[in-house]
Amino acid sequence: MTMHVDIPFVDRVKELNVLLSLARRGRYLPLYIYGPEGCGKTRLLIEFASKLKELEDYLVVYIDALSSTSISSSLIFTSSRIVNYIKVFLENVNPPLGRFLALSLDKLIEYIESKITLRGRHVVLLIDDVATPIGLDKVSWYVKYLQELGETILSKYRVKSILIIATTSEGKSFDHIRRHSYADIRLLWNLNKKAALELMKKLNICNGTLWNITGGNPRAIIEIVRDYEGNVDEWVNKILKLRVKPLISIVRSKGLVDQLRRVCKDIDLLVELHELRDILINENMVLYIDSPILGEKLKRDEAIGIGELYAWQLPVFKDLISKYL
Repeated sequence: MTMHVDIPFVDRVKELNVLLSLARRGRYLPLYIYGPEGCGKTRLLIEFASKLKELEDYLVVYIDALSSTSISSSLIFTSSRIVNYIKVFLENVNPPLGRFLALSLDKLIEYIESKITLRGRHVVLLIDDVATPIGLDKVSWYVKYLQELGETILSKYRVKSILIIATTSEGKSFDHIRRHSYADIRLLWNLNKKAALELMKKLNICNGTLWNITGGNPRAIIEIVRDYEGNVDEWVNKILKLRVKPLISIVRSKGLVDQLRRVCKDIDLLVELHELRDILINENMVLYIDSPILGEKLKRDEAIGIGELYAWQLPVFKDLISKYL
């Protein structure tokens, strides 16, 4: 994943304050943040890390688990001194580097401790987009690994506090985590309408259609404005060809078309339609949202596909499916 920090950062005041408070006091359990693709998880972590990295009593390590060969992109907003230590730690390691770092945090922390003392420091470990590189079959194991790592850091290195955060956009990973007691799960959703309009203003565009089709998803808004130069129809056509038509083909092959039509009208019907639910989650089109949320509470909004239990990651998915079934 490449995150351009010149992209405007709007709102997320509550979420950022929550994380800053957690960094000060620490947490026993790892915090697992999930949410729609492009909702701003990475940018939130980067803003968070940037506020902490130069503080003398904080050790902050940010790892982009999807990064392949670039040490700098794997360790965005980790302090330069720690990055230099990690470069030595990574000598003779073959790509992908992000995955290696995510799976070797215990050894990495031990190595850093051999260079600088961790005693009396606040330790913050951020592992971004972890589910895909390590594999969904290892997600449960990994969060348990993070919980045990936190215990070790607290007892062995006598740190002031420990905060470990892992994120993912893979809706399937939620089911792997929720049944265990060794992680705390929080949902991060798209921007609300006010914040989405603020983002559009910073991007020098005023188009209400962007809210209707993106539901406030920052990446989708930025992609339409910057990559498609505001051409909404062209972007929607891409979504139709690459995401919606393949999904409809899968649903037709399973004989679930009528169910999908009903779900487009009431997404919470997925609570009873397990096969269709799994397909839509596997295709990253919907998410389970009835869980603790990192920011403001979600409100049911049929227009953009938010129910009580489930929501479409982007309203355009629902709209195109309804139109082309």
